Amino acid sequence: MSSSPETRRSDPDAADRARWEMVERRPHPALAGLVRGYCGYRYELDAPVWTREGPYGGVTVIFGFGPPIEVGWVERPDLPAATVTSFVVGVHDEAAFTVDAGRQYGVQIDLSPLGALALLAVPSRELAGRVVPLEDALGARAAALIARLGEAPGWAERFTELDAELLRWLERAPSPHPVVARAWSLLRRTEGRATVAELCAATGHSRRHLTSLFHREVGLPPKTMARVLRFHRAQGLLLAPDPPPLAAIAAECGYYDQAHLNRDFAALVGCTPTRLRAERRDSPVSP
Repeated sequence: MSSSPETRRSDPDAADRARWEMVERRPHPALAGLVRGYCGYRYELDAPVWTREGPYGGVTVIFGFGPPIEVGWVERPDLPAATVTSFVVGVHDEAAFTVDAGRQYGVQIDLSPLGALALLAVPSRELAGRVVPLEDALGARAAALIARLGEAPGWAERFTELDAELLRWLERAPSPHPVVARAWSLLRRTEGRATVAELCAATGHSRRHLTSLFHREVGLPPKTMARVLRFHRAQGLLLAPDPPPLAAIAAECGYYDQAHLNRDFAALVGCTPTRLRAERRDSPVSP
């Protein structure tokens, strides 16, 4: 099993206003490229929490042990939020949000699109842009795994259980189309800066054929996924403790200029970069 060290954070002001903890660990090395990481979280706050979530180019799986949470889409106010406890959020290219009553307890795992295909045995296109209850995505596997994780005595034991279960799933995992795997690898390695023309040249396939294969297995067309990956890289720089100027972030991430960066933030997370940073800074559950 994985011996990766855990990263633990807690609220320095917990005695005064709230209690929260977040524990992260890398998955077993055999899951590299499929599972980006594990995150255990628990908080008890004195007020509801609303969080804006931008796309990151992967599939999120939540194993919830506490009260339900509402998950919806910022730019689709006409679509009711889903009320769920354990669920999957497919790849998407728009801003999502979560709302809870101030109490949450669970484990999050982040999968690459090909990791979702391999481990969930569901093509990412079937999950794209959707919030799906975990039992609908995993079937009979869901309830038993949630129970084992919830009953485990601590975070280390939960992560070890996840390693063991995902390695079992990996033994019978379907393989992605080699063209899709090659294109995804290039997009991920360049953090979205590779063009569709470069993907076609690298795979030896036409734009139409590559787009069809990629969209089916990854869940978004390659051009859209490249945009999401560029945004995610820019968001990471923006939310760093000492972020570069916005113009420098734009240049680093392959945007034409700062205005281009601002437009992508408006489209993909529903606000300006400065507003997003302020929201995360003021959030009671931000690490």
